[in-house]
Amino acid sequence: MIRPFVGRHIWPLVAGGVTLALIAAAVIWLRHDAAEDVRNEIEEQNNEAGDAGDAAARDRRECVRSGGVWRFESGECARSR
Repeated sequence: MIRPFVGRHIWPLVAGGVTLALIAAAVIWLRHDAAEDVRNEIEEQNNEAGDAGDAAARDRRECVRSGGVWRFESGECARSR
């Protein structure tokens, strides 16, 4: 008597559990994908900032090497006369 009752009502529970597991997996995957996008964006910004710093240092070295005076306030080279 108990066996048919359990067998008949267990499949909706199994289907519900599988559905919840699939939804949870999709949410986890979407969150991971979004986090990866944010990390990539931050890495790109870091690379751009590093490149800009390298370019500024190169500009300053070239200015001083050519006999100029580097103006830190303006970020430009003032040529000495």
